[in-house]
Amino acid sequence: MSRPGGLNLVVNGFHDAYHAPVWRALFERHPVASVVAILGETTPTFPPDTAVTIHRFFDLSYRGEYGVPLGSLRALDAPLLEALAPTEATFLRMADRLEAVAPTSYARRKELFLRHVRYWDDLLERRSIDAVIFSNIPHETYDFVLEALCRRRGIPTLCFFQTQVEDTFVAAEDWRDPLPGARDRLAELEREGRDEAPPHRLDGRFRAHLERQTSTTAAAVPFYMKEPERGALPARVRRFVGGLSSPRQWPNRAFARYRSLRSDASTESLRRAYDRHARAPSFTSPFVYVPLHYQPELTTSPLAGVFVDQLVLVSLLAEQVPAGWQVIVKEHPKQAAIGRDAGMYAELAAMPNVVLAPRTHDTYDLIHRASAVATCTGTAGWEALFRGKPVLLFGRYLYQYARGVHRIETRADAGHALEAIAAGRGAPTLRDTARFLRVLAERGHEGYVDGVYRAVSGVDDDRSARNVASVMCDWLDGVVQRRAA
Repeated sequence: MSRPGGLNLVVNGFHDAYHAPVWRALFERHPVASVVAILGETTPTFPPDTAVTIHRFFDLSYRGEYGVPLGSLRALDAPLLEALAPTEATFLRMADRLEAVAPTSYARRKELFLRHVRYWDDLLERRSIDAVIFSNIPHETYDFVLEALCRRRGIPTLCFFQTQVEDTFVAAEDWRDPLPGARDRLAELEREGRDEAPPHRLDGRFRAHLERQTSTTAAAVPFYMKEPERGALPARVRRFVGGLSSPRQWPNRAFARYRSLRSDASTESLRRAYDRHARAPSFTSPFVYVPLHYQPELTTSPLAGVFVDQLVLVSLLAEQVPAGWQVIVKEHPKQAAIGRDAGMYAELAAMPNVVLAPRTHDTYDLIHRASAVATCTGTAGWEALFRGKPVLLFGRYLYQYARGVHRIETRADAGHALEAIAAGRGAPTLRDTARFLRVLAERGHEGYVDGVYRAVSGVDDDRSARNVASVMCDWLDGVVQRRAA
């Protein structure tokens, strides 16, 4: 049960200025005795009677700095670390993202993992935390450790995340099962049988999304895959001159430029390595299309689990596809040097039934020609559903419940799914996918949590913040009621 003085919370994120109403609503609706807040550069206003501990995202994610001596924290023991072994394995790969700041050796990654475990294990015990709220699925290393410790202790967690449908977010207690009960609801809608004719009883942004996905290729391309527009020349000149006017920043700017140039050179070298192995597909035999994920990113770590190494995914497919089939792989157009090894391309190209398609080949053409699309959790899988293509899903994500999606964990899973697909079974209809959109319309919420999506949103900040706050506070009401029962 929560403490008489109010809730003890950990809140990770919600650190932009437009999130201020979310914090206000939280404190107005719930008595909060203490809050540990992990924030960016801004700081919300906290009630004077709430004990507040603030950590900065950069300090935790890239430095593992909590501002407390490790000697003052509870020591770790073998049972805890053994229980966290799967978390550690994911963490070590997830830490690829730290390479954007500095090279991160195995020893450094291990040190950071132990720091995070020790701090959060001590805090969850000492503060008697009632609930932990994440503004995104944990994937920044420290937050992944925090969530794992919460699951071990039975502490309720809530994760917010955006969906593929514009201006729609979901909140889930477990990101592995983001829409619990979705399959039962889909079965109910199927039994109703009242949604045959387009637009399949869809309205608003869900109808608009269906229309975009089924109209033209240009309309279907998500904003994050489009090439950014270059800023106007006067604005770029002003930024350059502004930098020159701050001599104290010259060393930092020079180092950042040097690092950027090195990264660009490494990325170009990686792309040349891929291009040496790529060749135009012949399309003379059935194939499974595998668009590789951009890495490091949430979509594979943690969502893909062991398939974060996409070589494992392709190898399994290459072994299990029917005789005469191919596996056509295409590199992500935005993939940079961090998170990818050029040696992977040579291994893929050496497989007799695997073809590396040119990076410039249109992904929608490959989806259209494919017998199936295989992905960890990517947008290409979502797009395939609207085009009547079965999806082999090697991870945990929102559309895992939809008809036409075959979740793959074992050789047997892959073999059975491919056998059904080869026999003409297991493909979704547009009505199937529209039903899933209806379920998402019932369970999703209007607005955004991530600032990247805010930039392309049609929802104003106040309305979005009210919806986020309502979901958060309703969930906390449930936490309090369950603990009181």
